[in-house]
Amino acid sequence: MDRNTRKLVAIEGIHHLKVDVNRFYIKRQDGGHGLVKLASAYNADIVGLSEYIKQGQDRLTKFVQDYETGKTKYSLKKAANLTNQEYITQETATQNIENQLSSALKMRR
Repeated sequence: MDRNTRKLVAIEGIHHLKVDVNRFYIKRQDGGHGLVKLASAYNADIVGLSEYIKQGQDRLTKFVQDYETGKTKYSLKKAANLTNQEYITQETATQNIENQLSSALKMRR
């Protein structure tokens, strides 16, 4: 999907094919196009919907909670937990890289 979007934007002349692709996903305030990756939007919606269902107090939300706990294969709760674990792993890796860079800069001084 992202590839098709980039292709259409290039055909319309908004963005050149040879320019850095990551600029699409940088916020507009920071000089990018401000697009959101489809996978990121999907993951955010899955986690948000799971949290909404988990915290719901009305009768229908309780019914959905019971239904979700009974599912074994395609559970929204499991998908949200997996997404959270991936995010935490990526966040930890990013923090480790930032710490290594800052310590390397301190050693150079």
